[in-house]
Amino acid sequence: MKNLTKMTITVISILVISIFFIQCKDAKKVAITKFLEVQVKTINDQCPIQLNQSVRIDSCKVSDKMTMKTFATISYINANDFNTEEFIQMSKPALLYTIQTNDALKLAREQGVIFTYSYNDDSGKTLGEITIGPDEYNQPIKENDKGDFTSMSSQDADNLLDKIVSGIRQHLPMQVDEITVLTDCQSLSNKTIKYVYRINADKKELNADFAEQMKKNIKNNIINVPDSKKLIDGGVTMIHIYNDKNGIEICNLNLSSKDL
Repeated sequence: MKNLTKMTITVISILVISIFFIQCKDAKKVAITKFLEVQVKTINDQCPIQLNQSVRIDSCKVSDKMTMKTFATISYINANDFNTEEFIQMSKPALLYTIQTNDALKLAREQGVIFTYSYNDDSGKTLGEITIGPDEYNQPIKENDKGDFTSMSSQDADNLLDKIVSGIRQHLPMQVDEITVLTDCQSLSNKTIKYVYRINADKKELNADFAEQMKKNIKNNIINVPDSKKLIDGGVTMIHIYNDKNGIEICNLNLSSKDL
């Protein structure tokens, strides 16, 4: 399932910046700005880079002498649901935590590199731009800012789920496979998200173990998709309702961390 979480945004800093600096120890004698220019060109030659189901790197550049700027698109989120300040407030702490704790960025931190991230939704609307410099990443690390869904208050978590759902709903109905269509998605209270599907078949035509098989498939999907796994580990309950082509309910599956 294509879920977006607060942690998804940090993937850019974890995966992209690591590419830039993992080999930087072998280039200590090269000016950091020139090094950035070379690495940025290498990455741009590969763009767009789809990091996961929700995040795509569109390009990057060296901005000023010591600033690396990354442009990215986040799908299944609607920029109209955020104001710039809200987006930055939600996203910046996790980015800062990643920069402070990622070993691949040690040399970058020592060199005083400034990191800038510019985000759009998949319609091209601006979500926000975040800049993090030495004056921030050299401050003491705050473990509560690591982007873990469990670190959010229930109110903030529900608010984030509301925005996740709003983004998903922009793409409905969504074809999941040959016979399955996601027709609705809702955010409920107490960290709960509900998905409603239509199976293009009559309930009577389905195998008796349909519900059991669907639950197994959902569990495997959650385990193998980091964004979904982080939601579940953070206390989110996922409700999956399957209806047949006539609107008759086939099964209602509730999954939480205890089910994995």
